[in-house]
Amino acid sequence: MLHFLIRFYRYIQVFGMIKGPALFLKMAAGRDEVQVKIDGYAQTIHLRKRTADIEVFDQIFISKGYDMSLPFSVKRIVDCGANIGLAAIFLNAKHKGSHVVMIEPEDKNFSMCLKNIDSSTAFTALKKGLWKNNCYLKITDSEDESWAFKIEETLDPREAMVEAITIDEIMARMKWDEIDILKIDIEGAEKSVFEGDIDRWLPKVKSIFIELHDNLQPGTSDLFFGVMKKYGFSFTKNRENWICIRNDV
Repeated sequence: MLHFLIRFYRYIQVFGMIKGPALFLKMAAGRDEVQVKIDGYAQTIHLRKRTADIEVFDQIFISKGYDMSLPFSVKRIVDCGANIGLAAIFLNAKHKGSHVVMIEPEDKNFSMCLKNIDSSTAFTALKKGLWKNNCYLKITDSEDESWAFKIEETLDPREAMVEAITIDEIMARMKWDEIDILKIDIEGAEKSVFEGDIDRWLPKVKSIFIELHDNLQPGTSDLFFGVMKKYGFSFTKNRENWICIRNDV
């Protein structure tokens, strides 16, 4: 009951005395899918009931885990582990005129990504998995919540579910010489990414928003923070995310 009341109060804080309770009750409705329209956002947001979608919505739009002020203009954003596109939508609205590349490997999540961005030219959605090299990947723990799928490399083409993509390949596709925000939430695969040839792309990234998963890949934090210090990033924590900014920007 206490959690219910706190969440209800937070909806009022964020969305106001009239829209807050209405939206909160809409989230609790018994339909398979909820459609949400928020002031300041062009998209109608679609959320699946009986999944983690509403919890993800709360983390992004209520707790605002990605609401960070940065000391530079943001135009180029890469969202790795885009899930159903909520972080991408939030970041695009916060940073007016930005373009977001969304990377999501799981079929149902990717379909929801496309539905949520609604053909907007401000987004590029790629059904890929982020990795340290070009290869094929398989999805494991497919019975987990829709935000908790994990991927691993496979040499067996019969197991392959999705192609991998690297950060420097994303930049080449977009013809970008820099990334302003690189958001990474990929359920432990971040260890592979930072074990790769980071010289090719990390010096061209201004900031990183990342959730680390040592519980899935032990040693991830030691590797990541060692890399961040070596390449001149400062970092701070905002809820479950580490916010890392390159010192020379």
